[in-house]
Amino acid sequence: MPQSRVARTFLLGKHCGAVVTFCGLHCQVRVARVIRRAAVADPVKIFKSIVHFICAALLTTTVGIATAQTPGAPTIGTAAAGDAQVFVFFLGPASTGGSAITSYTASCIPGAGISASGNSATSPITVAGLVNGTAYDCAVTANNTAGSSAPSATVNVTPLASAPLTLI
Repeated sequence: MPQSRVARTFLLGKHCGAVVTFCGLHCQVRVARVIRRAAVADPVKIFKSIVHFICAALLTTTVGIATAQTPGAPTIGTAAAGDAQVFVFFLGPASTGGSAITSYTASCIPGAGISASGNSATSPITVAGLVNGTAYDCAVTANNTAGSSAPSATVNVTPLASAPLTLI
């Protein structure tokens, strides 16, 4: 997990009226109003001690920031032929990349001609608009907020006009 320092601003009490802003590797102090000397023997010394303490603490503090990555590739299963369509079965990836999978995309590419794709939140994915009698290589990708995974392995399928299979 990458580490990063974040900007933080503190108001140092009602009586000293100073604002300390920490960003990166240094502290910056701006005095909003004059330190009140009433009831404090050496307000400047106390103020400097407070600022030193806060800056020292902030300089040693890191905040982990988790960023989503693209998911792993799904595992391809089988593909079933239908009339001008195929049904691509798969298993989700082992790694989501730290962000929930939002959808899966199956892409079917013929040896020649126009490819087609379909989307679904679950398996199987229906890919329609295919040419009957043409062989297609189909692969699946997983999608999350960071992007798309690498494609799965491919499975070969040929849609047929006489295919009896229709999934409901």
